[in-house]
Formats: sequence, C-alpha cells, structure tokens
Amino acid sequence: MFRKKINLKVELIYNEYGRLINSIAYQLVGDRAAAEDVTQETMERIIKYPQKMSELEGNELKNYIARIASNTSVNYLNKSEETSCECELNGEIADEFDLEKFVVNNETKEKLKEAIKNMDCKLRDPLTLHTLNGHTIHEVSELIGVPERTVKYRIREAINILKHIFREGGDE
Repeated sequence: MFRKKINLKVELIYNEYGRLINSIAYQLVGDRAAAEDVTQETMERIIKYPQKMSELEGNELKNYIARIASNTSVNYLNKSEETSCECELNGEIADEFDLEKFVVNNETKEKLKEAIKNMDCKLRDPLTLHTLNGHTIHEVSELIGVPERTVKYRIREAINILKHIFREGGDE
C-alpha cells in the first residue's frame, strides 16, 4: 500500500514538475537531449528517497525538486568536463606540444577541480552555476532558491577560499 502511494506521488510529481525539472536542466546543460537525460536522472534520484518526498508539500517540495534538478545538472556538466578534458589530452598528444606547460596547466586544473569539488555545496553550486556555466546572479538565485544577496555572498566566499588555496598552497 505504501509503495503504491509512493508510485502515485512520483507520477504526480512528474506530471506537475517534469517541465520545471527539464527547464532547469536545459538552462544548465544547454542541450535538449542532455536535459532529457538529466530529467530522467533527477526523477530516479527523487524515487530513491521516497520518505523525504512524502514529508514535503507545496513550495518546499518544489524547491527540493528544483535543488535535485540543479545538482544533477551540475554533476552532468562536471562529468562532461572530465570527458572533454580527456579528448583535449588525446588531441594534444596527437600534435607535438610543450609537455612542461601541459603538466603545469593540468596540475592547476586538477587542483582547482579538487578544491571546488571539496567545497561545501552551498558555496560550490552558486560558484559553478555563475562562474563556470554563465548564469546571472538572478538566475542562480531562482535556481537554488536563495536571495540574490546570498548568492553574491556565497560566490565571494567561494572565490576567497580558492584564492587562499592557490596563494598559500593550503587545503581548505
């Protein structure tokens, strides 16, 4: 009986929020086919945690679903970046290139990726959405459900952490 209720709720969620999920995914990944994949993955994540879903209603549920869609999109983009880096590497190996410059650039990229990956998601999400994906502060604010002022603060905080890591060579 409980599982039947959950399945019905998942179907209702998809019918009610499917467009929202797809819209968020498309805004972030910029490709319709990829947005469909992200939408499907988002629904899979929602299904994975039925207890949380059954506790929320109204705007709380909408914000929760939007957050999952946003996080899933960012994860998709991060996976895509890793793939494109591998392609760049293969292309550079085919051409003759400056190995020392390549190693230094890749070490810096890896250090940056690692620092962003280890960052608290409250700082990482606004930073990646705005700085790496090109969304405006207003768009980021709507996507993650916090005021624009908070988005600006979190981006500034994230950048300060990165500055500290790269200046001091420290780990945050």
